[in-house]
Amino acid sequence: MAYRTVEETKQYVAQMLSEDETSKILAGDTTEGTHNLLDRWLTKTWERICSHAPWVWLQESINLTWPGASGGSPSILYLPHFIYRIQTIIDPNQTATEWPIKVVNAWEFDHSPVLKYGGSQSYLVVHGYYGVEADVGTAGAVTATSSVGDSSDDGLQVRIEGLDASNYDLIETITLSSDTATTSGSFKAGAGGVRRVSLVPSATARTGKITITDAGGTTIERLDSAREREHQHMRTELYAQTSGAATLKVRYQRRPFNVTAASDIIPIPFEFVDLMELGMMMELFRFRADWTGFTASKGEFMERMKEFRAWSHRDVASVKTVEYRGMWGRRWPY
Repeated sequence: MAYRTVEETKQYVAQMLSEDETSKILAGDTTEGTHNLLDRWLTKTWERICSHAPWVWLQESINLTWPGASGGSPSILYLPHFIYRIQTIIDPNQTATEWPIKVVNAWEFDHSPVLKYGGSQSYLVVHGYYGVEADVGTAGAVTATSSVGDSSDDGLQVRIEGLDASNYDLIETITLSSDTATTSGSFKAGAGGVRRVSLVPSATARTGKITITDAGGTTIERLDSAREREHQHMRTELYAQTSGAATLKVRYQRRPFNVTAASDIIPIPFEFVDLMELGMMMELFRFRADWTGFTASKGEFMERMKEFRAWSHRDVASVKTVEYRGMWGRRWPY
């Protein structure tokens, strides 16, 4: 069994369609490329599988640097968009007398005087998701720029949401011309100045990387127009016992990869690639209103999901203990 591409998975289900079904199911719209019901069923199945997190095959690690805090304030960092859930954070320079960094949510931290004011432990406070990778540093207009350099992304629309200097909602949709566009309104500096950046769907293929900068030239978001519409960044506040920038190892669960292009390889362990086909078959039976077939395929899909979860959470290596019974009947592992 081998890894399969999006197109190979779709073709497996397409072979089971009748002539009448083919004309209905494969008829696509062109809102953003060409999509049909098979595309939707594949995406829906992939999302259903990924929602049963955490998966061991999506666990990774990365070194990230939190900037130095000042004036007793925490160090703020928006995590990269591909980090979905933090598992642990390790300080490579931690000494034997220091507690490991504890990850807590904002509500727990704010309502616990022990966490907030006492003890000698460092804390990483997680507080929500934002559609930017950094706060606005300089109040003013916001600019979007494409990396293509040949105006092929002209016409692409970028929607920017945030607050103005009076804390009123400010939402603008700007259109790229000669690879760039700038808002007419002025966004305030700091958290919430710009809270969300997204690309408006378009029938025209896009290729450039879109960079969003504030009035001072600070990058506040980056999007790949060929594959992405928007990001979600986890906002973190590091309350460290030491001053200065801190580089920490973050073990995390990543967001699932996109599976949109025909040549994309579906990133699922090869032992369970049939899950995609089973999920799509379930949708086909639903389309046919064949509830007997739907119930049977759903049961098979859920059974395979149970096996997948057991596979994902298995012990990579188990410590074996050999027992020795001494003269007094005690058991001694060795």
